[in-house]
Amino acid sequence: MLNIKKYLMYGALISLSVCTWSKFFYEWWKLHKKYKEHLLFLQRHNCIVSYCVGKMGGWSSEGVKVDKWLTLQNQYEPVLYFIRTAKYSLDIAVMILSVECITDEILLAFKRKVNVRIIVDLNYNRNSTLLLELSRAGIPILYYDSPNSDVNSIFHCKYMVKDYSSESGYLFVASLNFCSQSVVSNYESITFTMHHYLLTEFKNNFESSWRTIREMNGKRTLH
Repeated sequence: MLNIKKYLMYGALISLSVCTWSKFFYEWWKLHKKYKEHLLFLQRHNCIVSYCVGKMGGWSSEGVKVDKWLTLQNQYEPVLYFIRTAKYSLDIAVMILSVECITDEILLAFKRKVNVRIIVDLNYNRNSTLLLELSRAGIPILYYDSPNSDVNSIFHCKYMVKDYSSESGYLFVASLNFCSQSVVSNYESITFTMHHYLLTEFKNNFESSWRTIREMNGKRTLH
């Protein structure tokens, strides 16, 4: 009888030990996964991505299947990731915005209560159903139209400012427009940085552009 009790006690201790170690390992695994995701996040916000006629370099492709890189959505993964990870605010300044997977991601960010604002060039986005959908959802969009018909003036910026504060934030600066040709046929580059001086300069540029275009043209629609 004593032996049975002793074995039962040992069994209980072993079971408790296994449960404790299982819980400890699970908690460690969650923390380790979160840590790796944070490192990946920092890496992806401090890098330079280049495109060479459909070939992309400089971007950590962790979690993305290599055999799918040729799809437009995966070619634009750096842009989509930047938008997808926005928490509070997202200011977008770009000449052309005509890629559906990008406008879809912008809409998802807006539905997460991210404060989104967009500036585009009117002539290159005229009659855009994608931008009309964003506008109808409630996203404020300004369309730059040259105030002087004798001068071919365009809104040529390509940058995004995300989650800006007096201490932190994230910046996307690129040569590319958000169209299919940019990542398929062109030589392009994107710079991601958390450098606060650069971030502040672009944030100020966006605020200035937003005020000036709104005063000059009003809030334009394309239809």
